[in-house]
Amino acid sequence: VSGGLHGVGITVTNALSSWLEATVKRDSGEFSMRFENGRTVDKLKKIADVGPRTHGTKIRFSPNPKYYERPKFRVQQLRQQAMDKAILIPGLEVVFKAPGLEDETFCFKNGLSEFMTSLMDETPIFEFTGQLGDMEKIHWFFAAFEETTPVYSKSYVNTIPTPRGGTHEKGFESGLLKAVREYIEMRPELKKTLGKKTKIAASDLMINTQL
Repeated sequence: VSGGLHGVGITVTNALSSWLEATVKRDSGEFSMRFENGRTVDKLKKIADVGPRTHGTKIRFSPNPKYYERPKFRVQQLRQQAMDKAILIPGLEVVFKAPGLEDETFCFKNGLSEFMTSLMDETPIFEFTGQLGDMEKIHWFFAAFEETTPVYSKSYVNTIPTPRGGTHEKGFESGLLKAVREYIEMRPELKKTLGKKTKIAASDLMINTQL
């Protein structure tokens, strides 16, 4: 699924589709354009008038079987991506519709923190925010459990999933490890309890966690 992270987005979808229709409402008009096999067949044209505050985009397309062994949609993957967008963009309402399934609406007014607290009512959740320059900003939400829980991490860049991790995940682990080590250094009783030869590692902190 193309997320547009590298500036391609709809271009790739169009190139790999038998046909694609784009309909856009803006500037008091509704505009339409159609492509087949990546090439324009109906040029951009105005098809209706709309209100001055009406806006939106609708994309319809059919995957080209020439490029896919099974040109079918993974419904659950699309559903998860729809929910992810609602989680990552506070206040955004996403309505997911699929044949054979009931319509679902996802909306989290407080974004990721609301989603995590809804899943873990009694588990303490820690929120961190970091910024690099004027443009780049990073948000982390971290939950720790008393009982044994498999480590679970899920991260995104520009709302696009990054299943292989990256510096945003490693940076969090490094920062958390540094903070805990400094805290122990300032608490002689903790140093005594842990022992002089004990050295806290990132794996010690990340066990039983969700990030």
